[in-house]
Amino acid sequence: MYDVLVKNGKIVTADSVTDGNIAIKDGKIAAVLASGVEPEAAEVIDAKENYVFPGAIDTHAHLNDPGYEWREDYEHGTAAAAVGGYTTVIDMPLQNEPALTNAELFDKKADAVGHKAYVDYCFWGGLVPDNFDDLEGLQEKGCVAFKSFIGPVSPDYSSLSCGDGSHRRHH
Repeated sequence: MYDVLVKNGKIVTADSVTDGNIAIKDGKIAAVLASGVEPEAAEVIDAKENYVFPGAIDTHAHLNDPGYEWREDYEHGTAAAAVGGYTTVIDMPLQNEPALTNAELFDKKADAVGHKAYVDYCFWGGLVPDNFDDLEGLQEKGCVAFKSFIGPVSPDYSSLSCGDGSHRRHH
């Protein structure tokens, strides 16, 4: 038995739109079924021939939490994401206090926001001139990418520099 059956939907995938049903078990899609195949489920949702999209991923979210919650926080930002069909947000490292540039700050941020999130989330890590030795620790904690700038941004998020300019191509 499944937990949820979404029936009578127009299932949207990367390749097609197909009439059918979706069976869910333990919070995950367990089966995509042909129209009319309706296994037993604890809850049945009739999509009434509406489109059923996969969850979207916002790869560039600025949730500003912790530090600038008055701009945006995890509770409100992830609730808005869910309403818009986003099941995952990837939060940028800069607009936090402090910026997410080492494993200790990763843990503090995760502790501060985890209980507030309505959707799945992960973090970009900050890449600044003085944290190259911290990148491996950030990656091990779970940062999925690193953000850097080549122009001025803020006092706690220095831009990367190419030094003397010798990296430039000479024609």
